[in-house]
Amino acid sequence: MSLSMSATGTWWNLPVAMDNSDVAWTADPAIGTINELGRFTAGSENAAGIITASAGGRIVTIYVTVKKPCPFVDVEGHWSADYVTRLFDLGITKGYSQPDGTYLYKPSGQLSRGELLVFISRMLGVDTALYQDVELPFADAPDIDGWMLADVRAMYALGVFQGNGRDGALYADVKDSVTREAAMTMLGRVLAETKTCDLTGFDDGEQVSPWANSYVQTLVAIGVVEGNGNRLRPQDYIDRAAAAKLLVSVYELEKAPLLPRGDLTG
Repeated sequence: MSLSMSATGTWWNLPVAMDNSDVAWTADPAIGTINELGRFTAGSENAAGIITASAGGRIVTIYVTVKKPCPFVDVEGHWSADYVTRLFDLGITKGYSQPDGTYLYKPSGQLSRGELLVFISRMLGVDTALYQDVELPFADAPDIDGWMLADVRAMYALGVFQGNGRDGALYADVKDSVTREAAMTMLGRVLAETKTCDLTGFDDGEQVSPWANSYVQTLVAIGVVEGNGNRLRPQDYIDRAAAAKLLVSVYELEKAPLLPRGDLTG
């Protein structure tokens, strides 16, 4: 984005003949560049700084905030637009590239368990290389796609992800859609604090599974989860818009000191 700045001068309330070439323009490099004629070109990153115009021994300071637009064409006007944009700015999501060069986030689409683990790993800034030798105990481990494998290993090693027990075996089920209570559980595990609250105030509060209950209570108690229409919908699959809100909200909170579990061989 570019725009032309202009300046006028007065002396004793009378106009002074001048144009932009009579003004010395400068801009903080963080926000962009400005040429000798006052043409300002914004930078590509979110930033705040100042533009200064000086002439005749006077200096005028203009405070400027540069904010990148949402890169995803399918969230404009959607309630989650600010959360999705923030998720992109944090480097947590990249979206889906389209043949015309645009990107989609698919806010109404369901999120898989594996995708959520990748998002959480990126949110925490985990160095997945530290966990490349971790052996996963899941019966379906050979089916985990390579693009998410390093993050799944890291999230398992750090106790964020434990898998599903079924028929005497443990499964990652990373390609399955993730339920709202499972998403709240994984995100709740990374928080430094736990809190309790009465979930029976929600119409479906008693439907929260015992294994998820304490984490759901924490997120409700600290205001991250408010419910919808007085319902938590714990068994419903979470959509990508709601996941963006959860991730951005948890990103701002103090995290627990996650330490690798004792047995990293599974």
